[in-house]
Amino acid sequence: MSAAIETQTRARLEPYPVYGSFIDETIGIVARQTRDTVSFAVGSPAVEALRLVGADELAQAVIARDGAKALGYGITEGDPELRELIAAEARAAGLQVAAEQVIVTAGALQAIDLACRLFIRPGDVAVVESPGFTNALSALRNHGARVLEVPADDDGLDVAEAARVLRASGARAKLFFVVPNFQNPTGATLSTARREMLVALARHHGAAIVEDDPYRLLRYRGSDQPSLASLAGDGAVIHVGSFSKTFLPGIRVGWAIADPELVRGMAAAKQTTDSSTSSLGQRLVLEFARRGRFATHLNALRAMYAEKQA
Repeated sequence: MSAAIETQTRARLEPYPVYGSFIDETIGIVARQTRDTVSFAVGSPAVEALRLVGADELAQAVIARDGAKALGYGITEGDPELRELIAAEARAAGLQVAAEQVIVTAGALQAIDLACRLFIRPGDVAVVESPGFTNALSALRNHGARVLEVPADDDGLDVAEAARVLRASGARAKLFFVVPNFQNPTGATLSTARREMLVALARHHGAAIVEDDPYRLLRYRGSDQPSLASLAGDGAVIHVGSFSKTFLPGIRVGWAIADPELVRGMAAAKQTTDSSTSSLGQRLVLEFARRGRFATHLNALRAMYAEKQA
């Protein structure tokens, strides 16, 4: 084989860089050092929380009843009953949501990635909190986003600073990514005033907001702030949630709430990634809900986390 052909072959096989996260590596190092470490690197449920679910009995019941249906492919947008369950909870929180506005995803991170597929092309500007959710930052960068990291303080993202940075750079933002409630990793909650400012800023730029909200239901003191989706009211917000913090992270079931047109776009993108979210995982969530256990389970989680913080 000639040297020219060898060089050409090597060039074709060189992959582009892919952004990941330092978190998994860091957790592995720490775990090897001590078994008693409490890691603040990720929003992972306490082990005691997972034991409260009784997953073994739930799984046995689902498989005994549904058999192969629980282990096969599902609908790309998600189980219709689960979509309605998610929509109903969102309505209880003040959003005007129909089931057709819900897509069930393989965890919240897939919902974030699907939003990137819809809104981000190489060179587009995305505004994020700093410090922020590193996996979301990696997703944005993997889609070619130019990421502007804006400081967050006790009231969450400094929206005035975000506006200043955008003006100074002359950039037009295409997407804002925020964790408005108990932000990862600072724990800060975005104030109502800043939520209103962020909605106005996104509207000014014609940008989407991805509102990643996995922790709201775990609040054990104080009152909820209005969601960005409810404040916007114009379809500019993709509201993302997950059963990882309130149920079981290993089943990888999350969701996004958006305008039906955006849901259709996310479903089309999802078909080329994993086709559908785990049928078994979705049925486990539904079985837990049918038994009426979510309300008492959430109360138990809130009490447990309040005690841990005390």
